[in-house]
Amino acid sequence: MFTGIIEDVGQIISFSPQGYGYKIKISFKKQFDDLKISDSIAVDGVCLTVTKINGQSFEADISKETVSVTTFKHLKAGMKVNLERAMKHDSRFGGHIVLGHVDAVGKIASIKSEKLNTILTVEFPLQLKKYIAHKGSIAINGISLTIAAVKENSFDVALIPLTIKETSLSDKKVGSLVNIEVDVISRYIENLLKYKD
Repeated sequence: MFTGIIEDVGQIISFSPQGYGYKIKISFKKQFDDLKISDSIAVDGVCLTVTKINGQSFEADISKETVSVTTFKHLKAGMKVNLERAMKHDSRFGGHIVLGHVDAVGKIASIKSEKLNTILTVEFPLQLKKYIAHKGSIAINGISLTIAAVKENSFDVALIPLTIKETSLSDKKVGSLVNIEVDVISRYIENLLKYKD
């Protein structure tokens, strides 16, 4: 489980197909001293398992299905990605519950700079609309954000300068694709309501 508070922005060293899927190698800047093989790590909001560590880089295997339903199908060496290690039981919970299971790929429709923040508008598949609520939580490329407005097939989030500076959103532009994970609580509520009678 993750919180959506990005720890570091990594850089893709390589992304290549292998027999059962893909292998990814990512470099990181911060000292992840406790990172070990078999740990879970969120990469742009996708939960992966560390298979190899070499100094300031790690490797992970990715299934073909995961690549097909995320932005990973467009990954290339040199691209920046958000990194977050799995939450510790005794750490602060600064964002919201993020599982690392992407629900859909969205597209950035507009980026508007205002005095104190930047408004990011993201288009999403209509089947997600029932899970997206004004002032609710949502994860964009693994970043825990609050929904500022909901429209027909898009929503707005307000980004403070620090969020842009400390995440891979600094490289995004209109038309960029992003991983979306809705708040899991809304899915639990939906499932419970099926059995309300």
